[in-house]
Amino acid sequence: MEPAGYRSYISVDAAANLAMIHAFAGDRQASTAWLDRHARTVTAQEENEAIACAGADIAEAFLALDAADPGAYEAAVSRISAASDQHDLWAFVAYLRAQHGLRTGKPLRALAALNRTVQTRSIPGTTKGRDHPLILRARAELLIASNRAHLVRELLRHGDHPTLVVPRARMLCLSGRPERAAHLIETMRGDGSMSERDQLDLLIINVSVASRLGDPRGAAELLTDVRELATRIGVTEPLVALPALDRVALGLDIATVVAYPDHIRVIELTRREEELLNILVLTDSRKQAAERLFVSMNTVKTQIAGLYRKLDARTRAEALSSARALGLLPETVSRI
Repeated sequence: MEPAGYRSYISVDAAANLAMIHAFAGDRQASTAWLDRHARTVTAQEENEAIACAGADIAEAFLALDAADPGAYEAAVSRISAASDQHDLWAFVAYLRAQHGLRTGKPLRALAALNRTVQTRSIPGTTKGRDHPLILRARAELLIASNRAHLVRELLRHGDHPTLVVPRARMLCLSGRPERAAHLIETMRGDGSMSERDQLDLLIINVSVASRLGDPRGAAELLTDVRELATRIGVTEPLVALPALDRVALGLDIATVVAYPDHIRVIELTRREEELLNILVLTDSRKQAAERLFVSMNTVKTQIAGLYRKLDARTRAEALSSARALGLLPETVSRI
């Protein structure tokens, strides 16, 4: 028979984790109810055990983030940090911090932190850790916010988890394909498996879609739906996720943080252009580039000129800078 203390610990841990899951799903009422139950059942000894309270701390941090309460968020995160290596909820913590980066307008910093976290949690030679649904979602959203179109497309191309529906719709809208985004969102209408948080995200994307398709009345009606749902689930600043372009079109305030760019620049490189780009990282000699590609100097000059046009660059330095910003280059290379 299990000791009473063990049963108490399981009850406390379950309440904490259920509070966390409901907070992530956007069910503030249920999350708060489980937090209350956790607070009533946790003992002084268990309260000192970070692992027993980790889920509750994560839930409180997410609810504070939704409420735009930085003080409460930082307080909860400080408790999470102390226990971050002691529990298996690291993916929830990583996703929480990614969302904080988006809502505070710091996606590049959040992306770097996410990559470091995943690197420490991944098992060498496998995708374990990197392919966690929450990590895929966080990485996709941060890449979109950072305008890393190439890396976003690679992630979405190889990931078909339902949690990627939202970033996939956002990518379609921001890359100039609002009709396809509208179709994807329509296919998800009435999907009972979608959380209210995902429904809110899709509504916000749909506001952009309607605005970009020349339907301001439809966008305004959707905006009303956004505000109603956001109020119900406790998200104080939902329009952080609405690009400035669409805010202006709808006569909204653009002074607050903007999580996502107006447009995502998608560049299609041929295999030869990819080879050439990687060679240009290694050397600034056109002669060496021609030799490595087994083409004439005139041919390599023409290919470089075409590559520069795609990258909107006039020099090698500008081309490499643009390619890195778009995620078109490997992270580390050695010069020849």
